[in-house]
Amino acid sequence: MASIVESFSTAQIAALTTAQLAALATSDWRAFSTSQIAALTVDQVSAIRTSALNSLSTSQIQAFESRDIAALTATQAQSLSTAAIRSLTTLQFGALTSVQIGALTTAQVRAMETADIAMLSTNAISALNQSQVAAMATAQVAALQESQVAALGTSQLRALSTAQIGALSSADFNALSSGQIAALTTAQLRAITTADFQGIGSSDMAALGTSGLAALSNAQVASLSAGQVQGLTAQQVAALSTAQVGSLGSTQTSALQTADMAALSTQQIRALSSVGIAALESAALQALSSSQVSAFSTSQLSAIATRAIGGLDSGDVRALSTAQLRQLSSAQVAALETDQVAALTTSQVSALGTSQVRSLETADLAVFSTNQLAALGSAQVAALGSSQLQGLSSSQLASLSTSQLAALSSAATAALGSTELNALTTAQIAALRTSQLQGLDTAQLAALDSAALAAFSTAQLNAFGTADFAAFGTTQLAGLS
Repeated sequence: MASIVESFSTAQIAALTTAQLAALATSDWRAFSTSQIAALTVDQVSAIRTSALNSLSTSQIQAFESRDIAALTATQAQSLSTAAIRSLTTLQFGALTSVQIGALTTAQVRAMETADIAMLSTNAISALNQSQVAAMATAQVAALQESQVAALGTSQLRALSTAQIGALSSADFNALSSGQIAALTTAQLRAITTADFQGIGSSDMAALGTSGLAALSNAQVASLSAGQVQGLTAQQVAALSTAQVGSLGSTQTSALQTADMAALSTQQIRALSSVGIAALESAALQALSSSQVSAFSTSQLSAIATRAIGGLDSGDVRALSTAQLRQLSSAQVAALETDQVAALTTSQVSALGTSQVRSLETADLAVFSTNQLAALGSAQVAALGSSQLQGLSSSQLASLSTSQLAALSSAATAALGSTELNALTTAQIAALRTSQLQGLDTAQLAALDSAALAAFSTAQLNAFGTADFAAFGTTQLAGLS
């Protein structure tokens, strides 16, 4: 039997009272054409019985105008079947109010299509309760727009499972405020992929707190950008585990602020990777205390870049053990500043390898105290080059022991000027080897004063050739015994 509704024009449909509509059977409602559905007023729509709504076909539901959908009561919205929810168009979904969204069951929420979810207003998103949020599929969460994610309250965010958190993109995390970031649980933080973690803004990193940062996996810490590291507080850096510190690469360590470096414990210092240490600049090293520097392993010390080693202050250098000092490369030793070299203890000087001694610059040797010079062994002295020896002052040369002077290479001795040679004591003169004397040229010999010549032994004089004696002046010869 045909329904009476089928004979009504759209104008007649629009003229029906809410009471008349309420009297219609579900079979009558199924007889409505899509044009008749579209002709209903908002008041008529809000009066439709829930059973009648759920009797409508997909095409009939899709015929409702957006304003009609917005007119549905919370009860009507809650009564819609999951099939009816799925049949709504994206435009209709965009018309749903926050009251309607808040009234939906978890089953209805799960029935939403991803394209429809993207159409929800931020007010509608904010209206979702924790159960509704928790009921969303990961695909639905992934479909949320950045503005929608930003509209989530802290309680809503905390209701998300780790799988749902994993569905959010880096852009979503970038849209979160510091307050929202702070609301994330440690389990949720660990669920963020390393790629998506990049979305957290540098200004929001401090919101993680010490517990949030400590909860991050080593892979997450290793993925932090320079800006994110710079956004951390010194307290957060101090709370990092040694394993987390060990995962810091060159990007992360180079981004640490001086306050962060100063906050590191000696255990954390020992955990730094060689790659990370190699990225440190002088300002970062300058921020370290002597106890922190002492905590460096020998391999860590050798990783310090030559451009940065000057950042160690004299107290730091003095605090190095002899084993640590010996690990420094020749290039690192050459890069030391004069105040650092002057700070070396005599035991540290004695521990230097010959290649390290050879790499000392003339300006560095010039600041050596007599005690430091006295600490040099024969092998170390023998390693000194001509330019290094020329850089020593007369008083420094005079402080060398006879055994040290005898250890000098012939080439180094040959580089001494007349002032330096005449500054030597008679005991030092007497200690010179014949091979050293033979390396002196006639100009050097001619410049020796009579006191220096008088100190030569017979064996030393026998080392000179006739050309050498010919270079001596009458005053010099008169001084010979």
